[in-house]
Amino acid sequence: MRILFFIYDLGVGGAEKNTIKLSNYLASKGFKVSILTVSGLNILQDGINEGIELHSLNSKKLFGSFRKIYRFLRNNPTDVLFVNVWPLTSMTLLAGLFLKIHIIPIEHGILSKEFKPKGRLFCWLQNISIFITYNLFSSHIITVSNAAKKDLVDKGVYKKKISVIYNTFDASININKEIDHPEWFEHSGPKLITVANLKTEKNLFNLLHAFKHIHKANEYFPRLLIIGSGPQEHELKQLSKDLNIDGDVVFAGLKIDPYPYLEKADIFILSSDFEAFGIVILEAMSLGKTIVSTNSEGPREIINHPSFGYLCRVNDSHDLADKIITGLKEPLEKNVIISRSMDFSIEKIGLLYKDLIEKITN
Repeated sequence: MRILFFIYDLGVGGAEKNTIKLSNYLASKGFKVSILTVSGLNILQDGINEGIELHSLNSKKLFGSFRKIYRFLRNNPTDVLFVNVWPLTSMTLLAGLFLKIHIIPIEHGILSKEFKPKGRLFCWLQNISIFITYNLFSSHIITVSNAAKKDLVDKGVYKKKISVIYNTFDASININKEIDHPEWFEHSGPKLITVANLKTEKNLFNLLHAFKHIHKANEYFPRLLIIGSGPQEHELKQLSKDLNIDGDVVFAGLKIDPYPYLEKADIFILSSDFEAFGIVILEAMSLGKTIVSTNSEGPREIINHPSFGYLCRVNDSHDLADKIITGLKEPLEKNVIISRSMDFSIEKIGLLYKDLIEKITN
């Protein structure tokens, strides 16, 4: 059985990590697995097991790659193709329309919120493309949360075609690697951490304001490490200076392996306005860390019991600060948190993919 995973690139992100974990799992079960990327950016390729073929279209732009996608699919026989994230999903469904391939889109986002700033016309065209390609040309559809499923259903996708299969995470970790930023990990007070792309929907501005509230209390003297890069990095650094907290906020940049940093933290924080899932939450939970997250879509499904983490109101810096303080005062039971993370292990999630492949090909 020939399985192909198709994704824009293998940069550091949840969809990318999920793709590699599933590829390795299915290859270990005897499937012939390949990974195809649009871009040549493959930061995570070292995590791919031997025997998995890695291909790239080496295209700089997604739009304009249609012919390359079609030629690759025509020249590389595939039984089941998992393609990640609109618009690559719709383009691939069209490219494979007359080929004998079972094509399954995997949707990782809350598209109605993610693309809302593009305007009504763009969103209307997006809805049309999803309605036609997903309903008519896909063999099945996967969403990484119930919230992402509802979003597609609201766009007109047939509910019966969608399965919710949560993302998995890397439980094979080395937490003893040498790390940078001793000014954070040697800090004697509470160590807070977030891992995020520095872009609008992650709302790190709210996190910095929450940190300011805690800072003003003069009780805990925490230090915050921000792992990630993105378009808002300069603005966030400037805000930390404006709030006079820059001495206790450390911008660490992009880190391929966040585990050694997560291990040294007291609390992991996610401040997103919306989030379809949140693999980094699982990474922190697998180490037994107390989680503080906004009560957004995916995190709410992961932290579905008070013993798994603290949820705060979206875009409310005071509530976020209050929950962080609560987490410092009342850290949650480590073993309970670790046990919850195992609900998303590759053994459980990979089996669901294996069962789906067998179902649609028999």
